[in-house]
Amino acid sequence: METCTGTAAELVKGFSSLPNAVLELKTKSADVEGLLELNHNGHTVVSWSLNPQEIIDMEEHGTASLPKRLEAMKVVVNAGYLVGIHLDPMILYQDWRRGYKDLIEMIFNNVDARRIAWISIGSLRFNPEMKKTIESNFPSSSITASEMITGPDGKTRYVKPIRVEMYKFVFEAISRYNDKFPIPIYLCMERQEVWKRVMGYSPNSTAHLDHLITKSLLKRYPELFKNVLDIRQ
Repeated sequence: METCTGTAAELVKGFSSLPNAVLELKTKSADVEGLLELNHNGHTVVSWSLNPQEIIDMEEHGTASLPKRLEAMKVVVNAGYLVGIHLDPMILYQDWRRGYKDLIEMIFNNVDARRIAWISIGSLRFNPEMKKTIESNFPSSSITASEMITGPDGKTRYVKPIRVEMYKFVFEAISRYNDKFPIPIYLCMERQEVWKRVMGYSPNSTAHLDHLITKSLLKRYPELFKNVLDIRQ
Protein backbone atom coordinates (compact mmCIF):
# COMPACT_ATOMS: atom_id res chain seq x y z
CA MET A 1 0.00 0.00 0.00
CA GLU A 2 1.24 3.48 -0.88
CA THR A 3 0.37 4.75 2.59
CA CYS A 4 2.92 2.27 4.01
CA THR A 5 5.77 2.52 1.49
CA GLY A 6 5.60 5.97 -0.11
CA THR A 7 7.31 4.49 -3.17
CA ALA A 8 4.94 6.04 -5.71
CA ALA A 9 5.41 9.50 -4.21
CA GLU A 10 9.19 9.21 -4.53
CA LEU A 11 8.86 8.15 -8.17
CA VAL A 12 6.50 11.04 -8.93
CA LYS A 13 8.98 13.51 -7.44
CA GLY A 14 11.84 12.00 -9.43
CA PHE A 15 10.04 12.10 -12.77
CA SER A 16 8.71 15.62 -12.24
CA SER A 17 12.07 17.13 -13.25
CA LEU A 18 12.79 14.84 -16.22
CA PRO A 19 11.90 16.84 -19.35
CA ASN A 20 11.46 13.94 -21.77
CA ALA A 21 9.94 11.23 -19.58
CA VAL A 22 6.51 10.19 -18.33
CA LEU A 23 5.86 7.87 -15.40
CA GLU A 24 2.82 5.60 -15.40
CA LEU A 25 1.49 4.32 -12.09
CA LYS A 26 -1.00 1.51 -12.62
CA THR A 27 -3.36 0.29 -9.91
CA LYS A 28 -6.65 -1.35 -8.97
CA SER A 29 -6.82 0.53 -5.68
CA ALA A 30 -8.26 3.88 -4.62
CA ASP A 31 -5.32 4.83 -2.40
CA VAL A 32 -4.28 8.15 -3.94
CA GLU A 33 -4.04 10.49 -0.96
CA GLY A 34 -0.25 10.42 -0.98
CA LEU A 35 -0.15 11.76 -4.55
CA LEU A 36 -2.43 14.77 -4.25
CA GLU A 37 -0.08 17.38 -2.83
CA LEU A 38 2.97 16.46 -4.94
CA ASN A 39 4.51 18.74 -7.55
CA HIS A 40 4.25 16.17 -10.34
CA ASN A 41 4.73 18.76 -13.09
CA GLY A 42 2.35 16.80 -15.32
CA HIS A 43 4.88 14.01 -15.84
CA THR A 44 2.94 11.23 -14.11
CA VAL A 45 -0.04 9.37 -15.55
CA VAL A 46 -2.08 7.56 -12.90
CA SER A 47 -3.73 4.57 -14.56
CA TRP A 48 -6.41 2.13 -13.54
CA SER A 49 -7.18 -1.38 -14.69
CA LEU A 50 -10.98 -1.49 -14.89
CA ASN A 51 -13.57 -4.21 -15.22
CA PRO A 52 -17.33 -4.38 -14.64
CA GLN A 53 -18.27 -4.61 -10.98
CA GLU A 54 -19.43 -8.22 -11.48
CA ILE A 55 -15.89 -9.22 -12.43
CA ILE A 56 -14.38 -7.22 -9.58
CA ASP A 57 -16.69 -9.07 -7.16
CA MET A 58 -15.92 -12.48 -8.64
CA GLU A 59 -12.24 -12.26 -9.58
CA GLU A 60 -10.48 -9.15 -8.27
CA HIS A 61 -10.37 -10.00 -4.58
CA GLY A 62 -9.06 -7.34 -2.23
CA THR A 63 -9.25 -4.51 -4.78
CA ALA A 64 -11.26 -1.30 -4.74
CA SER A 65 -14.78 -1.32 -6.12
CA LEU A 66 -15.46 0.26 -9.50
CA PRO A 67 -17.18 3.34 -7.97
CA LYS A 68 -14.20 3.87 -5.65
CA ARG A 69 -11.73 3.59 -8.55
CA LEU A 70 -13.72 6.08 -10.61
CA GLU A 71 -13.91 8.47 -7.66
CA ALA A 72 -10.14 8.18 -7.19
CA MET A 73 -9.67 9.00 -10.87
CA LYS A 74 -11.70 12.19 -10.45
CA VAL A 75 -9.63 13.12 -7.42
CA VAL A 76 -6.27 12.79 -9.19
CA VAL A 77 -7.59 14.64 -12.25
CA ASN A 78 -8.55 17.49 -9.93
CA ALA A 79 -4.96 17.39 -8.65
CA GLY A 80 -3.73 17.98 -12.21
CA TYR A 81 -2.74 14.46 -13.20
CA LEU A 82 -3.47 12.77 -16.49
CA VAL A 83 -5.08 9.35 -16.16
CA GLY A 84 -4.81 6.15 -18.16
CA ILE A 85 -7.51 3.54 -18.69
CA HIS A 86 -6.68 -0.15 -19.06
CA LEU A 87 -9.62 -2.34 -20.03
CA ASP A 88 -7.26 -5.22 -19.47
CA PRO A 89 -7.72 -8.00 -18.81
CA MET A 90 -11.16 -8.19 -20.34
CA ILE A 91 -12.84 -11.33 -19.07
CA LEU A 92 -15.45 -13.29 -20.97
CA TYR A 93 -18.65 -13.96 -19.02
CA GLN A 94 -22.30 -14.43 -19.84
CA ASP A 95 -23.35 -10.78 -19.81
CA TRP A 96 -20.04 -9.25 -20.94
CA ARG A 97 -21.53 -6.96 -23.61
CA ARG A 98 -23.80 -5.19 -21.19
CA GLY A 99 -21.10 -5.12 -18.52
CA TYR A 100 -18.44 -3.49 -20.69
CA LYS A 101 -20.92 -1.13 -22.36
CA ASP A 102 -22.02 0.13 -18.94
CA LEU A 103 -18.40 0.35 -17.80
CA ILE A 104 -17.40 2.58 -20.72
CA GLU A 105 -20.43 4.79 -20.14
CA MET A 106 -19.49 5.13 -16.47
CA ILE A 107 -15.89 6.06 -17.35
CA PHE A 108 -16.85 8.89 -19.67
CA ASN A 109 -19.60 10.11 -17.35
CA ASN A 110 -17.11 10.43 -14.50
CA VAL A 111 -13.80 11.41 -16.11
CA ASP A 112 -13.05 14.38 -18.38
CA ALA A 113 -11.94 12.85 -21.70
CA ARG A 114 -9.45 15.70 -22.10
CA ARG A 115 -7.48 14.29 -19.16
CA ILE A 116 -7.31 10.68 -20.40
CA ALA A 117 -3.81 10.09 -21.77
CA TRP A 118 -4.50 6.70 -23.36
CA ILE A 119 -6.75 3.65 -23.29
CA SER A 120 -5.55 0.08 -23.67
CA ILE A 121 -7.65 -2.98 -24.45
CA GLY A 122 -6.52 -6.53 -23.72
CA SER A 123 -7.93 -9.90 -22.79
CA LEU A 124 -7.21 -12.46 -20.09
CA ARG A 125 -3.89 -14.21 -20.69
CA PHE A 126 -1.50 -16.22 -18.57
CA ASN A 127 1.34 -18.69 -18.80
CA PRO A 128 0.03 -22.26 -19.26
CA GLU A 129 1.45 -23.38 -15.90
CA MET A 130 -0.65 -20.71 -14.19
CA LYS A 131 -3.90 -22.54 -14.95
CA LYS A 132 -3.37 -25.14 -12.22
CA THR A 133 -2.37 -22.42 -9.76
CA ILE A 134 -5.49 -20.40 -10.51
CA GLU A 135 -7.76 -23.43 -10.21
CA SER A 136 -6.05 -24.54 -6.99
CA ASN A 137 -6.07 -21.15 -5.28
CA PHE A 138 -9.48 -20.01 -6.55
CA PRO A 139 -11.64 -23.13 -7.04
CA SER A 140 -14.83 -21.09 -7.36
CA SER A 141 -13.44 -19.10 -10.32
CA SER A 142 -14.52 -20.03 -13.84
CA ILE A 143 -12.08 -17.82 -15.74
CA THR A 144 -10.07 -20.79 -17.06
CA ALA A 145 -13.18 -22.61 -18.34
CA SER A 146 -13.53 -20.68 -21.63
CA GLU A 147 -12.10 -21.95 -24.91
CA MET A 148 -8.46 -20.87 -24.91
CA ILE A 149 -5.30 -21.48 -26.91
CA THR A 150 -1.57 -21.08 -26.32
CA GLY A 151 -0.05 -18.61 -28.77
CA PRO A 152 3.48 -18.17 -30.18
CA ASP A 153 4.41 -16.00 -27.20
CA GLY A 154 3.67 -18.88 -24.83
CA LYS A 155 0.63 -17.16 -23.28
CA THR A 156 -2.75 -18.87 -23.02
CA ARG A 157 -5.62 -16.61 -24.12
CA TYR A 158 -9.10 -16.73 -25.63
CA VAL A 159 -9.27 -17.97 -29.22
CA LYS A 160 -8.86 -15.24 -31.81
CA PRO A 161 -12.52 -14.90 -32.96
CA ILE A 162 -13.62 -14.31 -29.36
CA ARG A 163 -10.87 -11.76 -28.73
CA VAL A 164 -11.66 -9.88 -31.94
CA GLU A 165 -15.36 -9.80 -31.09
CA MET A 166 -14.69 -8.45 -27.59
CA TYR A 167 -12.16 -5.86 -28.77
CA LYS A 168 -14.36 -4.59 -31.61
CA PHE A 169 -17.33 -4.22 -29.28
CA VAL A 170 -15.32 -2.18 -26.77
CA PHE A 171 -13.43 -0.16 -29.40
CA GLU A 172 -16.69 0.86 -31.09
CA ALA A 173 -18.26 1.75 -27.73
CA ILE A 174 -15.28 3.97 -26.84
CA SER A 175 -15.29 5.57 -30.29
CA ARG A 176 -18.75 7.01 -29.63
CA TYR A 177 -17.18 9.22 -26.97
CA ASN A 178 -13.83 9.79 -28.65
CA ASP A 179 -14.54 12.23 -31.46
CA LYS A 180 -13.95 15.61 -29.80
CA PHE A 181 -10.78 14.78 -27.83
CA PRO A 182 -9.21 11.84 -29.69
CA ILE A 183 -7.56 9.54 -27.17
CA PRO A 184 -5.01 6.98 -28.41
CA ILE A 185 -6.39 3.46 -28.07
CA TYR A 186 -4.16 0.44 -28.37
CA LEU A 187 -4.37 -3.33 -28.09
CA CYS A 188 -2.16 -4.99 -25.52
CA MET A 189 0.01 -7.93 -26.63
CA GLU A 190 -1.80 -8.58 -29.91
CA ARG A 191 -0.48 -9.20 -33.41
CA GLN A 192 -0.94 -6.95 -36.42
CA GLU A 193 -3.72 -9.11 -37.86
CA VAL A 194 -5.90 -8.58 -34.78
CA TRP A 195 -5.21 -4.83 -34.81
CA LYS A 196 -6.32 -4.59 -38.43
CA ARG A 197 -9.49 -6.59 -37.84
CA VAL A 198 -10.43 -4.45 -34.83
CA MET A 199 -9.19 -0.96 -35.72
CA GLY A 200 -8.47 -1.12 -39.44
CA TYR A 201 -4.74 -0.45 -39.03
CA SER A 202 -1.71 -1.70 -37.16
CA PRO A 203 1.48 -0.11 -35.85
CA ASN A 204 4.59 -1.57 -37.45
CA SER A 205 6.26 -2.41 -34.15
CA THR A 206 6.22 -1.68 -30.44
CA ALA A 207 8.55 1.25 -31.12
CA HIS A 208 6.10 2.60 -33.71
CA LEU A 209 3.26 2.33 -31.18
CA ASP A 210 5.35 4.24 -28.63
CA HIS A 211 5.95 6.89 -31.30
CA LEU A 212 2.22 7.22 -32.01
CA ILE A 213 1.34 7.60 -28.34
CA THR A 214 4.14 10.14 -27.78
CA LYS A 215 2.99 12.06 -30.85
CA SER A 216 -0.54 12.20 -29.40
CA LEU A 217 0.75 13.42 -26.03
CA LEU A 218 2.81 16.14 -27.66
CA LYS A 219 -0.15 17.31 -29.69
CA ARG A 220 -2.64 17.29 -26.82
CA TYR A 221 -0.34 18.43 -23.99
CA PRO A 222 2.54 20.45 -25.53
CA GLU A 223 3.24 22.15 -22.21
CA LEU A 224 4.47 18.88 -20.70
CA PHE A 225 7.44 18.40 -22.99
CA LYS A 226 9.09 21.76 -23.48
CA ASN A 227 12.50 20.37 -24.40
CA VAL A 228 11.58 17.24 -26.32
CA LEU A 229 12.32 16.87 -30.03
CA ASP A 230 9.19 17.85 -31.94
CA ILE A 231 7.82 14.72 -33.65
CA ARG A 232 4.28 15.94 -34.20
CA GLN A 233 4.68 16.12 -37.97
